[in-house]
Amino acid sequence: MKNLILIRHAQAEDALVHQKDFDRPLSNRGNAQAKSQAQLMGTIHFRTVLHSAALRTTQTAQHLLQEHTHLELISRKDMYNADLDELIQILIENWSLDHLILVGHNPGISHLFEHLSGQWEPFETCTFAILSFPENLNHIHMLRSAQVVQIQHPEI
Repeated sequence: MKNLILIRHAQAEDALVHQKDFDRPLSNRGNAQAKSQAQLMGTIHFRTVLHSAALRTTQTAQHLLQEHTHLELISRKDMYNADLDELIQILIENWSLDHLILVGHNPGISHLFEHLSGQWEPFETCTFAILSFPENLNHIHMLRSAQVVQIQHPEI
């Protein structure tokens, strides 16, 4: 892998009575965050987006697709509230890709960022980080091997 974008889903609505956390949609603010952040990414040469199957991460990924129509969105149930070990396993499975985008949840996304970069970032809703890895890096050596290219917190 050469490049990775990590995104925490945009702000979701508060859960309604008897509503599952998995089914919470983006709030109006969250939709605005996701649209704005997708635009701030500029031109991206990525193709594959793996996202949690939860509604709020799916909707965040769909905002990326609206801005970057060449993207392929792949929904993954195993990314719903995935922890660090689960996210690392997903990276290993996709290590042969040159570019990958992961849209997930906290605390997993923050922990993965710290594992890869050696830096702590809280990843408020809709924060994204672009990471770059050394050429020909083996996934076994991913710990603290990523260079942080950009961190973008939402302005909304």
